Amino acid sequence: MKKLLALVLTLGLLLALCAPAAAADAVVMASSQSLELDGKAVTCEKYNIDGNNFFKLRDLAQLLNGTGSQFDVGWDEEMGLVSISTRHAYLRPDGHELEQRGDLSATAIKSAQTVEIDGVVRDDLIAWNIGGSNFFMLRELGRAIGFTVDYTPATNTAVVGSLPELPGVQLIPMGGTGFADLDGDGVINIVRLRQERNESGWFEPYLTIDGKDYTEAMYEAREGNHFDAVDDFWWAITDLDGSDGLLEIAVQDWGPSDDPITVFFRFDGKALSYLGAPEGFLFYQTGPGPMTLNGDGTLRSQLRLDVFQTWWAMVTYAPGDDGTYAPLPQDFYASTYPDQQVTLLWDLYGYDAPGGTKRVLPAGTEAQVVGTDNAHWVKLLVDGKDAWLYLPNGFELEAPEGGCYGAEAMTGLNMAD
Repeated sequence: MKKLLALVLTLGLLLALCAPAAAADAVVMASSQSLELDGKAVTCEKYNIDGNNFFKLRDLAQLLNGTGSQFDVGWDEEMGLVSISTRHAYLRPDGHELEQRGDLSATAIKSAQTVEIDGVVRDDLIAWNIGGSNFFMLRELGRAIGFTVDYTPATNTAVVGSLPELPGVQLIPMGGTGFADLDGDGVINIVRLRQERNESGWFEPYLTIDGKDYTEAMYEAREGNHFDAVDDFWWAITDLDGSDGLLEIAVQDWGPSDDPITVFFRFDGKALSYLGAPEGFLFYQTGPGPMTLNGDGTLRSQLRLDVFQTWWAMVTYAPGDDGTYAPLPQDFYASTYPDQQVTLLWDLYGYDAPGGTKRVLPAGTEAQVVGTDNAHWVKLLVDGKDAWLYLPNGFELEAPEGGCYGAEAMTGLNMAD
């Protein structure tokens, strides 16, 4: 009986050593997932905790050093405080970065580690201590520090993307703090934008400047309009016009049709004013290209066009008579889809020029989409010659058998919604 009991105890101990660590009702195991940073494969310690990836803070600081998402890490032993300084080079390593120490999942314990990011204590980050080092959830760190996180199932790879260095733009993680002289008075303003759930359960942005709440002022400046879905990764402080001595607050928002817009505000030291919401984001986007600031008070960004298909053009935005940004009108908007080839499914009328001589383009004709006036005309290239399609009401094409929609009339269009 004693031998049997000893055998049972021994087997139990072996199973405990071989099984993933369970700490605080969580399952912790070394992760077999690969990691890619800015298109390159990298290696470091990583653990899967209840299905989420956790990485050592100092490993990520080392890997992201020299990129637009770099950050420094400090440790205050007396206060037991980990401090993170975003947009700063990693200058305080401990000498153990990117070590491969083997599977230490058995040492994992939930950590109540106090973390301060850019001077703001964060109590919303889940931390674990594994082998004496702090590990944080990758996606939470991405939002807190400012880098993108994606996943490629086919290769079981976590994909991390650093932020670019954008001229005239200070990208700040959502919930983080920006330091800048907004109103040109020579005094640095402390600006924080965070998101919280409102009474209806929706996330809404909250803005403070120098400790004063400007959330209501933000909505009032937009004549009561609320945001649809604020980007939860970052916001920005920008310099739209390098000659006026003023800086702007930029909030990225997924608009009513999930089309990205960037909402600009200006602070004059007393009040907040609304500068408009050009289409596009400063960093990632769903249209043809990122927003770029020209530095002279204008910017270049996308504009969703109104006719024929789901497409965009790159245009210049400038302040209008009311002071808000609007796209400068153009006579013609070139297609941003290079060499977009289409095949006609209907007989359509084609003109040699807007209002010119028309002929029938038979079904089966192959053509290239060139652009539009964004009102009534779409330019195709057929056998090297211009062929203009006419849309009398802006959305139906003119055809011998009556009007038809673009998606009915040809294959190869970009019809996203």
